[in-house]
Amino acid sequence: MTWMISSSNDPNLLITKVWGLPGDLPVRCNFDGDKFFDFTVFRPSTAQWISHLSSNPSFQYIHRW
Repeated sequence: MTWMISSSNDPNLLITKVWGLPGDLPVRCNFDGDKFFDFTVFRPSTAQWISHLSSNPSFQYIHRW
């Protein structure tokens, strides 16, 4: 899945990121509370929410409820 997000600081800047697997559902959220978008998908096959946090993009965070 390829994400395309425009920057709030520069509407001409388009950020692209390949993130997620086929069947994942993109979710708009901010899990780390820093007021910035976190790349997150819900994976129905495992009932997991998986995020790359804006505060630490090298860390993959898995949420299970």
